[in-house]
Amino acid sequence: MSETIHLFTALPPATDGKAPEWIHLVPSGTFKCRDGRGPFRLGNPQDVITHSMQDGRIHLPLDENHSTDHAATAGGSAPAIGWIEQLESRPDGIWGRVDWNQSGKALVADRAYSGVSPAIGTTPDGVVTRIARASLTNLPNLTLTSLHNQETGMKLEDIAKALGLSATATMDEVMAALKRARGFISTHTALAELARADSDAPAEQIVSGLRVRVLSEDTHAQRIKTLETENADLRQKAADAFISAAAAKKVISAELKPELVTLHMQNPKAADLWIKSLPDVPGANAPADTLHLHTQKPPTSDDQQDAETASVMADFGLTAEDAKKYGGKHGA
Repeated sequence: MSETIHLFTALPPATDGKAPEWIHLVPSGTFKCRDGRGPFRLGNPQDVITHSMQDGRIHLPLDENHSTDHAATAGGSAPAIGWIEQLESRPDGIWGRVDWNQSGKALVADRAYSGVSPAIGTTPDGVVTRIARASLTNLPNLTLTSLHNQETGMKLEDIAKALGLSATATMDEVMAALKRARGFISTHTALAELARADSDAPAEQIVSGLRVRVLSEDTHAQRIKTLETENADLRQKAADAFISAAAAKKVISAELKPELVTLHMQNPKAADLWIKSLPDVPGANAPADTLHLHTQKPPTSDDQQDAETASVMADFGLTAEDAKKYGGKHGA
């Protein structure tokens, strides 16, 4: 497969005079150089890492101004100022762990160079195949993570530990844990809203707010239950009083009374209609000064009474079975 070596430049060095342990060598995804070359694409970082370290290479040289590619080919000196001993795939690309020698440490401390430039191999269509080496340079070209920030950044191992994973966790495992963490953040935000707390409130404050809200809702529910009980008691008393008063004028059996009380609590109008259909207590509805004659009205026929009873029952949706249940002459 045809491969071309490109010399890139990027990454200003740290300002605290300390050479960073890790340097950013290749950005993720598709990228271009500041001089217009590209686009290039980092398709499979792990394949690039494997290809870069194969054929017996245990480390990659880090020199000055790509001297390995320029001076060494012309017979000049191209000493290494450090060795890239490990490559690692991260969300933003490939990083290299550098074992700096004294010359390299001195150059970084003296701020002799402003950036790091990787020499990478690509296919004709721009797919990155390997990292050959890297150099300190003053001609930045690629846009990579600044070395100014590397001492405060976190390594994959540290991120894994912070997420509760093993120090040897892979990038895929770390990314999966980060995805779960985003879910936890969403849950935290939702619970904070329920607790009427700020979205960044600590868990203890959210739990306290939720507890107060639950207790408040429990108290409210208990109050509603109490009011319902009190209302039922009032309806019970009203029904008892109504049926007791009706019993003074209408013939209400002991078995029928509790049924009428229950009916009155649920539907007072239906209970009133039912009571009106019951026979009167003898003499209960006559005026006090009425002279009672010893005469008797001819009894109503059974068929006529059945028709009257059925009409009353139909007024509030009762059946013949209900009539039997509530008692009375025609209920047996």
